Amino acid sequence: MRNTVLAALMAIGAPAFTTENIDWLIAEADRTNGPELKSIEELLGIRLHEVNRSRSFVTSRGRTKQGYMIEMRTDIPGSHATAGALLLVDGLDGCIRVNDIRAKYGKLRLKQSPSGHSLDQFVGWTIDRPWGEVTFGFNERISDCLSRLAFSAANPKS
Repeated sequence: MRNTVLAALMAIGAPAFTTENIDWLIAEADRTNGPELKSIEELLGIRLHEVNRSRSFVTSRGRTKQGYMIEMRTDIPGSHATAGALLLVDGLDGCIRVNDIRAKYGKLRLKQSPSGHSLDQFVGWTIDRPWGEVTFGFNERISDCLSRLAFSAANPKS
């Protein structure tokens, strides 16, 4: 049911990204022990297309009707990849504030801080999950509004 609801909201272009959307993405990553391509495509109701392939990883991208850019990097089985899957959700709207994230998910760990060379850099706050971590990215241009999510699996599945 959860997958169907989020896919339907994404398909009709539901207005703003919410903490409930984040909950669904986290729950799906928890269920699959890290982000998985087919699962994310189903959950978001989009098809990601391969844009790059290396010896260890395949990178796929797509865009939702709302304009959120989705990028997924998956390890190639048997490739001896040293990192797990990575899911990026960019271009979020709705202004989810860092205090909203703290209130919902508890203690956050500072993962990334800007160097000060560009307003396009991010402050990243992270929560740990059994399979890796979720990082909430706040762009320097709009420093109190969530603009990026990153789901990083600690280990490859291959």
